[in-house]
Amino acid sequence: MRHKIKLIITAAVVFGFAAIVGGRIPYFLLYFYILSLLIPLIHCLMGRKWLKGQLQLPEEDIIAGQEVKLKYLVSNPLPIAFSWLELQNEIGYRLTGIKEDNIVFPLEAKGLLRGETTVVCRRRGLYETGEILLKIKDVMNIYTFSKRIKAPMQLKVYPQITTLTHFRIRASQQMGDISVKDPLLQDISEVSDLRQYNAGDSVKRIHWRLSAKRDELLVKNYEQKGDTQILLLLDSFVGSYKEDWESRIEDKLVETAASITEYCLKRNVQLSLCHITEGKNRIVKGDNLQYIKKFMDELVLFRPTEGLPLELQAERATTAAQQGLSLLLLTPQLNKSIGAQAIHLKRKNLNPIFIVVGDKSGEGQWADSKALGKRLQMEGIPVYFIDLKQDIRSALEGKYEKGA
Repeated sequence: MRHKIKLIITAAVVFGFAAIVGGRIPYFLLYFYILSLLIPLIHCLMGRKWLKGQLQLPEEDIIAGQEVKLKYLVSNPLPIAFSWLELQNEIGYRLTGIKEDNIVFPLEAKGLLRGETTVVCRRRGLYETGEILLKIKDVMNIYTFSKRIKAPMQLKVYPQITTLTHFRIRASQQMGDISVKDPLLQDISEVSDLRQYNAGDSVKRIHWRLSAKRDELLVKNYEQKGDTQILLLLDSFVGSYKEDWESRIEDKLVETAASITEYCLKRNVQLSLCHITEGKNRIVKGDNLQYIKKFMDELVLFRPTEGLPLELQAERATTAAQQGLSLLLLTPQLNKSIGAQAIHLKRKNLNPIFIVVGDKSGEGQWADSKALGKRLQMEGIPVYFIDLKQDIRSALEGKYEKGA
């Protein structure tokens, strides 16, 4: 501010001296003064016009919780240098809410400035990247011009996937690679585990070599495999997430869906993933790992904003479903309405399975869902519970390992 006041006073003196006194010297001083103001002005305007910036996003897929490096570049295509530039980096501000310190630097003729910003995207979703604000000052510190280098790009962050080795789903056909409950579908080419001999077990199932080593009879359990069509339905009813203030349950539910998706596609199962948004069915289909990115892209977009309760979502999603379909319902809570709907679907020869994702430290909702889950299991409807702090694999594979 003081510098600008001095310039104004100097300008007034020079103009007044030239106007009052006249002559070559006063006007020479006036022209020299005007020129000394014009040259840095033109220099700054050239920088504002010609200096360029570029942002570069990573080429590989980004997973929630992963550290990401966003690179940026400031280039000077002119044959003149700039002695004072200030870079205000806001690329990661929208992602993290943290502003980085400004960088002051010179830029030589035809020079480049390279840098990077490291961010961690805690949640999956679509993120808008920020921008770079470049301030250009002249040597005499008279002028300051700003140039915004925008990055109208979206950063797509995918949900984490937990690799599953076993997850029992009822099969509708007698061939395939899905673990199932029907003992008629045993695959005797693959042993799942060993157990102690019980009266009535076939002698052909005894593992004689290990039995001799351990001095007790051990019986082979065979894998049970089958094919099935699976519909994975995500609860998008906004009322189901009323206790999910930080969207932690929502993210855990999506990660569970992603893990089941990978498990099914690896085994070439006909899988459909469905959720209802703004009154419209959004559905993705696939039967092998080539479709995994298509499923993950849809899970990135999932948001529980629907006003339709889960029981009505399930009714709509299974309108044209063929018999034997396995319906996996992922929801933060159980209630009597969706329980009754599941029993109704079971009577229509569909196979509903509930996966309830919640917070057992919360009051009321978890306990109510647990109580209703026991009643549904008595009706032959499997129910899995996954707590926020629980590993997805241990929750989904636990029942398989225990033979439940």
